[in-house]
Amino acid sequence: MADRLAALGRPRPEQYGGSADSYMTMLNEMDLDLAYIATPWEFHHEQGKAAIISCAHAMVELPIATGLDELWDLVDTSEKTRRHMMLAENCSYGRNELAMLKMAHEGVFGDVRNGHGGYLHDLRDLLFNDGYYMDDWRRKWHTKSTASFYAMHGLAPIAAAMDINRGDRMKTLSATATLAKGLADYRARFVPKGHRSWNETYVNGDLVT
Repeated sequence: MADRLAALGRPRPEQYGGSADSYMTMLNEMDLDLAYIATPWEFHHEQGKAAIISCAHAMVELPIATGLDELWDLVDTSEKTRRHMMLAENCSYGRNELAMLKMAHEGVFGDVRNGHGGYLHDLRDLLFNDGYYMDDWRRKWHTKSTASFYAMHGLAPIAAAMDINRGDRMKTLSATATLAKGLADYRARFVPKGHRSWNETYVNGDLVT
């Protein structure tokens, strides 16, 4: 991206890399208003927290953290530093979602008491596509977690329209997953036997309701 910008005659952005903590050099050297974090999920808590401690607001890709203790740690750190940390939930800010939110708040749908949201995205080809997700980090989550990876895609626009966490709040959230069959089936049909993924066992359900 830096090469592309330079080729267009734009100022070349500063680049930091070469180690897992090189982002700390950036935070220490640059006077940032906002840090946008779009790294693999396991880094979000650490990098988001470092950003707001260094006096930058932070926008963090989904999920903003991978554990409840990490989430509360970010809440506490944000309140102490008085810095905003925002979930970059793309399915909340699309044209359709924002139109629906505006209509709900203007009363077009009446008194909204029930909502249905969903998200279907077949990632099988990308998960086995060497090079798309560097170091296979995204596929490896299917070997260690039964969580709903994209729960907010369907839930967040509905919650916003119903003002949840803006007066009302959720007290109970239930999730039920199917068995983990899809990735193993796809691998058996389309992935060569010598591929490194054959050492993996998938536990994440194919569909979460």
